[in-house]
Amino acid sequence: MKEKLASPTRYEIGIDTGGTFTDVVCRSSSGQVRRTKLSSTPSDPMQAILSAVDHIKDEWGIDQSLISRFVHGTTVATNAVLERKGALTGLITTRGFRDVLELGRSNRRDDELYSMVLTPNVPNFLAPAARRLEVTERVGADGSVITPLNEDEVLAAADALVAGGVRAIAISFLFSFMNPAHEQRAAELIRSRHPDTALSISSFVDPAYREYERTAITCFDAYVKPTLASYLKRTDTGLLDCK
Repeated sequence: MKEKLASPTRYEIGIDTGGTFTDVVCRSSSGQVRRTKLSSTPSDPMQAILSAVDHIKDEWGIDQSLISRFVHGTTVATNAVLERKGALTGLITTRGFRDVLELGRSNRRDDELYSMVLTPNVPNFLAPAARRLEVTERVGADGSVITPLNEDEVLAAADALVAGGVRAIAISFLFSFMNPAHEQRAAELIRSRHPDTALSISSFVDPAYREYERTAITCFDAYVKPTLASYLKRTDTGLLDCK
């Protein structure tokens, strides 16, 4: 009987980049765990990841061909929101609901109950009024189509937003979580006309009731999508070049 050869040790790598430090964790298939902490590179977070990969290879002697799993955590999207450096974003809504993002909820904190002047606590910076457009369509609470989607209005809205410099568009239609057909069709039309524009539809991002929350989350998704997509593409290319 031939002797069975032992399988080579495999490794799982986790890299989490923050504003100051980048944490690296390596776990072998035998259960051994190694950890280290490197300085982050805020101007280009990808460089910290590549430094971590070099450390794994040079200091721990782990060949990249033996890495079976690579997990990455990053604050790139969070920083884009906090620093207001996301993509110029537009919002397309059901006619009559363009201001949902700005109205938010009427809840007040205890210290604001009797205040005569309220400070808005909604993220309307994501899509200010000039970049919120409406189209004719209506889906009922049961998911039935009350008013068909006006496709010409969808294209006109997208054209106007892109002409205004928008790089990402969020689509949030009334009751789309019950019937996403109108949102899906609107996205299809916009992609065919503006393939380089990032799109987020609420029925995919957050298919749940409550119009403000669903609209806000979808706008956040659109706002960070171009930044994150560019970062991930460069990181993927950088990791492949390391081989």
